[in-house]
Amino acid sequence: RVLAADKHLTSLLDSLKKGMASNPGSSAHLRSAYDELSKWDHRATTAAVGTTLFVLWTDQLEKSKSKDDKSITAALAEVLKQLETDFGTWRIGWGEINRLQRPDESKAESFQDNRPSVPVPGVGGRDGAVFTFYADQEKGQKRRYGVAGGTYVSIVEFAPTVKGKSVHVFGASGDPKSRHFMDQSELYARGQFKPAWLELADIKANLESSYQPGKERSRKN
Repeated sequence: RVLAADKHLTSLLDSLKKGMASNPGSSAHLRSAYDELSKWDHRATTAAVGTTLFVLWTDQLEKSKSKDDKSITAALAEVLKQLETDFGTWRIGWGEINRLQRPDESKAESFQDNRPSVPVPGVGGRDGAVFTFYADQEKGQKRRYGVAGGTYVSIVEFAPTVKGKSVHVFGASGDPKSRHFMDQSELYARGQFKPAWLELADIKANLESSYQPGKERSRKN
């Protein structure tokens, strides 16, 4: 849930309504965006157009020195204009622009819209959601890519037999050729977990390979 929307959206929509009333020539897009935000449930999902509008709108307002009705309305108009330019429509689900991508650090790769990425529902900490995901827009790209936020998350039950679940934002390997380079990203994006094997018996039952110094690596098929 985007708690910042609970706190600020009503007053922003009031200002937007006044701004449109003072300018009878306001675009139909602004009125449609008002309706979209009014019906939004304040939850960040990959399909939510309301999340896209609210986050980008408040981002735009951060750059504005004035916070009167006119400037608040102009800020949303600018957001709609940019979305139209980039995607051909302002009705863009949050996951379409809020993405997780893992560049190959050994090659100094940058974020690229034409490379595979995963849609993420999380938002920045300023927006008040538990799923914190800070995304930046790479120069020349239309989407935003995660650069900070929750990374490794675990839940542990301290019982007679310790049990746990965990998830990593990417995967356990830093090797782009490994299947574990990005294999946890889909779970992470869905807010789900995998088992965390903490007991030796569970580790042995699920390991892919093992190694002892001086001995050949044994691999489990």
